[in-house]
This record gives sequence, C-alpha cells and structure tokens, in this order.
Amino acid sequence: MSNRVTLKDLEGMSVKDMCAIPVDMLPLLQDDLAALKSAYEFASDNVQRVFDTKYADTAEGERKDATGVVYIDDGDWAVRCETRKRVVWDQDILHTILDQIEANGENPDDYAQAKWFVPERNFNNWPAPLRARFEAARRVLASTPSYQMRRR
Repeated sequence: MSNRVTLKDLEGMSVKDMCAIPVDMLPLLQDDLAALKSAYEFASDNVQRVFDTKYADTAEGERKDATGVVYIDDGDWAVRCETRKRVVWDQDILHTILDQIEANGENPDDYAQAKWFVPERNFNNWPAPLRARFEAARRVLASTPSYQMRRR
C-alpha cells in the first residue's frame, strides 16, 4: 500500500488537508496533471480527426458558404456540423482606410475600434523620459501564480 497522494484523493479533501500534503508529493501531482492534460489533448485531437474523416467532406458539400451549420443524417443520428466564422483584418489596409475616412472629415471611431498596447520588452528598453510619459497609461496586473518544483 502506498502513501502517495493522487488527484482522485484531492476530490474529498479540504483546502486545509491539501495544504498538509507532504512537499515531495506536490511535484508528483503536477506530473499527474501534465499526463492528464497530454492524454486529454491526444484524445481530443483523435476524436476531432474521426469527425473530420467521417463528416467533413459531406458537410462541405452541403454547406452553401464556407461557414455555417449543416445537419448530416447517419443512421439514427443527426450530426450537426458547425463551421464558425473567424475574421482577421489586415491592420495596414484598415489603417489606410481609416486615415482616408478621417481626411474626409469623418470620425474613424464610428467605423472601427483599436486596442493599443506596448510590448513590455519595448517599454523596459525605452529611455526613462519616454517611459515616464507612458506610465499613466500602464497598469500591471498579477496573473495566476504557477509553481514548479525541483528537488535540491
């Protein structure tokens, strides 16, 4: 019998009990999670491949456009196949068009939205006077911590 704590064991534990897990068990739990994630991704890719192999050609033939929903009969089953639209805009072309709109006296904000950002690496390499001008627009938020363990 092993004293190894498993992911299944965590299901019935309180946070207090989880915090009492010996430190040498924590990297084992991380390994278990990595293995589960890998297995999930592998299985998910394969199930998607099965659907694509069985139904993609039929769905493409039935669909009137490149995107949309079609239903395929397969015995007692109706298979719903949805291909969603994902739009990507060419930023250089948009910038040109919006400049023309502004030159004609219209407000480009009425037609498009922009989300400006400054790469952190760039910001950190700027001279101090330039960084100071941008400080008021910069907010640093903490992300969820991640932990890695290494035996010493």
